Amino acid sequence: MKILIVSWYFPPYSTMGSLRIGKFAKFLIAQGHEVRVISARDEALEKSLPVEVPGEIVNSTNWIDVNGFPAMAQSVRVW
Repeated sequence: MKILIVSWYFPPYSTMGSLRIGKFAKFLIAQGHEVRVISARDEALEKSLPVEVPGEIVNSTNWIDVNGFPAMAQSVRVW
């Protein structure tokens, strides 16, 4: 089966969420599934987790903090 995992957190970033999804991806591959991962790049987190899946299946992408836009709009006052 072909499986696409879309996860904000993925190893090597050290969070509980990335640990769980990394191990899940490893399990799915061991079961014979074709797995691809899309994850965020350049997180402000420690990079200490081992990546236990082949690097070519992981696509890390740039991201934008969508919560930053409302905060910017609230700080601008129009008189």
